[in-house]
Amino acid sequence: MPASPVNSVIPVPTPTPEKAVMPFMDPAFAVSVCRYDLSRGPLKFSVPISQAYTSVSFYTRTDVAYYAINDRAAGRRVIELDLMTAAQRAELPENEDITAADRLIVASPTTTGLIMIRALVPETGWLQAARNALAAAQCRPQ
Repeated sequence: MPASPVNSVIPVPTPTPEKAVMPFMDPAFAVSVCRYDLSRGPLKFSVPISQAYTSVSFYTRTDVAYYAINDRAAGRRVIELDLMTAAQRAELPENEDITAADRLIVASPTTTGLIMIRALVPETGWLQAARNALAAAQCRPQ
């Protein structure tokens, strides 16, 4: 995949039998990615869930998956979390632990990596709604 901007969500083109940006892409999913860099601080990530199913997977810069969540596990209309390194997590003030219970904090094992967001498109008529949900995703510095 060509280099994408850092700390922003971009859509991935729908695969065709002749061409796919990434290997093993499923055409039943709309896909967006966020290439992240935590060197300047933690990120806020959010994506509204789509009508059918939404999943978010986190990868290190060497393509090792280290965390995943889907809309059913989130139990909300929006998947929201804070992404930071273990060192940044350790730097949170102690009173932050109280508010941390109300928010999901994901610790990245590497400073840079990739977040992949997938929204199921069970029928072609749902494609635009899935793309709209992914277009509203945010991956930005706190």
